Amino acid sequence: MLEFKWITSWDEVWSEDFMAEWEGWMDVSPTAHIFFHPAMVRAWVKTYLPLRHLQPLFCIVQSEDQTIFLPLVVWQRAWRGAWMRMVIPVGYADFDYHDPIVVGASPQLPDSFWEEFAMALARDRQGGYDQVSIAGLSTEMCGKGRSWMVEDVSLSVTLGQFDSYEAFVLRLKPKMRRSLYKERHALQELGELSYHRFTSTELPEALESLSVMLYHHTRRWQDAYKAPHFHTNLITEAMEAGVLHFAHLCLDGKPISWSLGFVYKGRYAYYMPAYDECYRAYGVGKMMMFLTIEALFGEGVGVFDLLRGAEAYKEKIATSSQSLYTLSYDTPRLETRLKSRLLKLKERIKAYR
Repeated sequence: MLEFKWITSWDEVWSEDFMAEWEGWMDVSPTAHIFFHPAMVRAWVKTYLPLRHLQPLFCIVQSEDQTIFLPLVVWQRAWRGAWMRMVIPVGYADFDYHDPIVVGASPQLPDSFWEEFAMALARDRQGGYDQVSIAGLSTEMCGKGRSWMVEDVSLSVTLGQFDSYEAFVLRLKPKMRRSLYKERHALQELGELSYHRFTSTELPEALESLSVMLYHHTRRWQDAYKAPHFHTNLITEAMEAGVLHFAHLCLDGKPISWSLGFVYKGRYAYYMPAYDECYRAYGVGKMMMFLTIEALFGEGVGVFDLLRGAEAYKEKIATSSQSLYTLSYDTPRLETRLKSRLLKLKERIKAYR
């Protein structure tokens, strides 16, 4: 029998007692991942709380031999979202993974977990939500039924299977190896190249480089939404917690490519790359990725996680992949059905404009 507890106050979430408990779970859980690290959660909440109506709904589940932790929020959407009240994981679309943190005798969820979760949520939060949407769940963590669907795939490189960076490069196709050497040589003819990872004492310098990075990222992906101060909060919180891995590549001292990522429990999350479009022909984005991989070998990191999406450049270097699933369902209430129809109507109207 599973016992469900819900934390619904931000004061309790950030209390010293709960933070200590949370950090303790992360330390010992084999399913702990960077996106539910307190620093990452704090950065996301700090960003979106002034922008969205978010109420914490942190789920703690106890059994005889397990504790399961799933930080959720209730998002009260405005008229654009048909006033839907959504139960979503902290991080939502900004974070790639949302697997629960499992502590105890087994890293697996009980077979009945998601069924009991749905019943407990309906029982304890009557009228408090319209829709549940939890994405980024691995195969090991997902359930069964119509509410589940394959959402995406994530790719990774197991660096630990190679003796060195040179051994890793040798397993690449000859065409890619040649392009790496050719593009790097061509860029070196323009000036001096330098790779720099920001340390814990370089927050002002990191934020200065971030501002240039975001400028170039926006030029490349103009429609990509960036919540105000989100990346600044990420770097600040993650650097203080010791999980930030932010680096840039400079040409004669000028930053031309960036890699914003995080390292946690021997796993690097390749979160956000960017580069100056003026140097695209030199493959500076790819070059930065490989320089970061080379640095990770020197730091003893075992996995280079390319995160969500099966883009071609990821598939060329990945050594493993896994499917990601989404749990999504609406409550059967009449009010929810009306909101859902209104939302679909608004989306259709928008599509025809």
